[in-house]
Order: sequence, then structure tokens, then C-alpha cells
Amino acid sequence: MKIFIIALSLTASFLASASEQVPCSSVNLRAKKPGFTCTTSKGAIYERVSRDGFGEAWKGPDGIIWSQQILSGGMVSFRESVEACRDLRATIPSLEDTERGESNGFREVLTQMNHGTFWVLETFKWKASMAFAYEQGNVFVPGSVYSQTPFLHTINAAFCVLK
Repeated sequence: MKIFIIALSLTASFLASASEQVPCSSVNLRAKKPGFTCTTSKGAIYERVSRDGFGEAWKGPDGIIWSQQILSGGMVSFRESVEACRDLRATIPSLEDTERGESNGFREVLTQMNHGTFWVLETFKWKASMAFAYEQGNVFVPGSVYSQTPFLHTINAAFCVLK
């Protein structure tokens, strides 16, 4: 009985480690079903998960589930983004969520993020919140410049997170 348990444990461990070694960039992620895991070039493991309304959802190493792009095209308002995420019982990502996702290489699984600007929310120590636009590592206050890169694009996408 002990030998069977040890053999089963070793097999499960081998299968788990084998699935973690699949580079996200080496497979067609859109064809993968929930439960599939891959590793980004930054060493983070993402898992394809199922969540109603989230489309191609991915769970990061921090436990946050990211939706595919839920709104797109033209100008997407902050209010539309918040309401769309609320309808999914989720929220728009915080700036911290997004920066952590960037450091984990989340664009390798959330490829729709590579083509546009989306809303993020920052809550400050004094409990005030402010919406920012986020585009490939640059953070902007809509209508003015918050970083060295000029704000040249409309906010044309919304993503949701579940924590």
C-alpha cells in the first residue's frame, strides 16, 4: 500500500512539474482548456480558468483572475468599465495588480493587452481613489501627462479582475 501511494505521489509530482515547464509563448493559448498551465518568460505560472463572462480567463501566481478584453473599440469610459466588471461580480484592476502582472509577464497570456490602453484604479492611503489609463507600462491621467510618454491614444479597452 505504501509503495502504491509513493508511486502515485511521484507520478502526480512529475505531471505537475512537466505542465509547469511549458513556455506560454510556445503554444496556442486560445486552444487551451481550463486547467492548462504555462510559464512566462519571467518565470511566473499562469493557469487557464473558467469564469462566467470572463472569456479566456487566466489566474496568475498572485491568485488574481484576469478576464479577456470585455469592452473594446472607440472610447471606453471609466464608468462603462466599472459597470461591466460589476456585472461580472468583479472589479477593474488596480494599478498594483497591473504592475504585478507586468512583472510576472501577464501579457504573454493576456495577449489582447498588447494592443491598447485600459483603465486601472489607484486607491491612496487617504482612501481617495483615482482612475488612470494604462498602456504597456505607462500610466496616464486622462487629459494630461502622468509619465514622460505623451498620452496619444484613447482608452479603448476594459479588463476585469477577480481577487
